This record gives sequence, structure tokens and C-alpha cells, in this order.
Amino acid sequence: MKEILGALRAAGEVTRLRLLAVLSQGEFNVTELTRILQQSQPRISRHLKLMTEAG
Repeated sequence: MKEILGALRAAGEVTRLRLLAVLSQGEFNVTELTRILQQSQPRISRHLKLMTEAG
């Protein structure tokens, strides 16, 4: 149950939801994600790290 809650918390933010939507379409590197989502590289990297840690 803790794993499910952690995953839901990780996805429960607009940028992370957008990341999940984009990544569901295929593989992208961080540079591509920054361009697609119009976010800074540190912001995208942080969100990816949080999602990875959450499982």
C-alpha cells in the first residue's frame, strides 16, 4: 500500500502528469523533454528523480 501511495504522490503534480503523458508516447532525453514541456532542465531532472524514487 505504501508503494501505491508513493507512486500516486509522485504523479500528483501537473508537471509530473505532463511528463507521464509525454513519456507514454515513447522515449525522450531530458533535452527533448525540456523543449516539449517548456520547462528548465533542472526542473525536469528533479521531477524525473522524484518519479524514479517513487517507483
